[in-house]
Amino acid sequence: MGVAEPVDPVPFSAKWLRRHGLRPGQVSVLEVRGDSQEPILFDGDFIIVDKAKSKPKSGDLYVVVRPESVQVKWVQVLRNAVQLISENPAYPPERVEAHEAPDFYKVRWFSHFLR
Repeated sequence: MGVAEPVDPVPFSAKWLRRHGLRPGQVSVLEVRGDSQEPILFDGDFIIVDKAKSKPKSGDLYVVVRPESVQVKWVQVLRNAVQLISENPAYPPERVEAHEAPDFYKVRWFSHFLR
């Protein structure tokens, strides 16, 4: 599952973001593309991402940036690697070795229309 271009300007008030522990200048709103996280996230849903790079933590959802892709994936931290996991069972887990050094940006919020 990839992400589209950031939504600009961020369509949330600074007060709302702060109330939820987010710094207004440090978030991006991205539109989801693809179906790898269905039924949690659907194509066209929106996510709020903390723009600070972070060290991945097992069980959290991240935007994972690699030279060849930008994906939204659940993360399982392994010894010297990270497993990228899709909610949709049609997509097998991907192992990313530590030396590949992708960037991880934590997904802090998501929303979608009821289907």
